[in-house]
Amino acid sequence: MSTSEWKPPGKGDLRSPCPALNILANHGYLPHDGKNLSAAQITEALNKHLNVSRGFANFMARMAVYLVGSKGVCSLEDFGKHNVIEHDASLTRQDASLGNNIKVDPSLVDDLLSHAVDGRITIDTLAKFRNIRYEDSLERNKDCCFGMKQRKTAYGESALLLSVLGQATNQEVDVETAKVILKEERLPDGWQKGSGQVTFCDVWKLQSKIEKRSDEMKNEKKDS
Repeated sequence: MSTSEWKPPGKGDLRSPCPALNILANHGYLPHDGKNLSAAQITEALNKHLNVSRGFANFMARMAVYLVGSKGVCSLEDFGKHNVIEHDASLTRQDASLGNNIKVDPSLVDDLLSHAVDGRITIDTLAKFRNIRYEDSLERNKDCCFGMKQRKTAYGESALLLSVLGQATNQEVDVETAKVILKEERLPDGWQKGSGQVTFCDVWKLQSKIEKRSDEMKNEKKDS
């Protein structure tokens, strides 16, 4: 896939805490200004350009617009409404009470990439870094809110990262690809879709694996 259409956000353009949605806007697959997005637009972009099954894409899009939007539309910035979809202990954003919860924090991305396994972002990478971000948020954020709702959302996002952006590489993402995706919020030249579309079941199974591994690592740390 060519990145010829990619254009970073300009003055007045809105973006979200979600790298995938920002990528779609930066490539022009969603309106570049990030405003007045319908569930149908989001569904089409996720399905056509990120290979998410239409049913799963439609479910996520409609739920998102319902939760953060108004009168059937939303802006990308609306996704930053705290504790609706956005949450504390993000992998790539600061907590809302500590900094900018919408714009990517490059230092967090660097920290995530430093936990790569043999140069790749894997289940173990995300399981470990999820624990690190949770502990960091608890320590620094007196208003930290990370209950079951936030936990499930957070692990779901980790699963989406591997299943959507790593779909053609056996649910792993090499460090250089991850750096471009997460820091520049664009699809690298040569990025390929998987042979099959990403479904809810795919993400649910992967989410469960990451969550289980994360709990194992937490217990291993306690026992060491």
